[in-house]
Amino acid sequence: MELPETLRMDPAPSDERIPTDRTEFACLTDFQMNEREMHMRFIAAVVVLIGFASLAHAADGDVAKGEQSFRICGACHSIGPDAKNKIGPELNGVVGRKWGSVDGYSYSADLSAGKEQGKAWDEAALNDYLENPKHLAPHGKMSFAGVKSENQRADVIAYLRQFDEKGNKK
Repeated sequence: MELPETLRMDPAPSDERIPTDRTEFACLTDFQMNEREMHMRFIAAVVVLIGFASLAHAADGDVAKGEQSFRICGACHSIGPDAKNKIGPELNGVVGRKWGSVDGYSYSADLSAGKEQGKAWDEAALNDYLENPKHLAPHGKMSFAGVKSENQRADVIAYLRQFDEKGNKK
């Protein structure tokens, strides 16, 4: 018994070739080609959106994760209504605060110079400082290697941002 022609698995005749480049896809209709291009564009768009989503997390940060990460900072810094200067200054209202402006704390020459120049701890400066304290203050007192994870730095900044200058949560 012979199979019907539509079910045969015979190889293609030798004069038919598999297309190897776009010019040889002439057998595809315009609709099929557009459908393929649309599929590739959709995949590219999804990849871009995933990238933006990760950047959005980095920019916003997670307060709860930041509180956990801040525990390392708590060895030298304090925050909250009863915060006092320790090895480092208290960090109430640090986001937006001028450099070297906590009363009763003796700052390094680097941070005192930043105060004279009118620098403030905006989120970009805090991010840079948390990544590598010696980058902004090469002769500063802070002996900390830095936080290498961008997400973890964003989380710590989100945690710090919630405190006003008196240590109350906003």
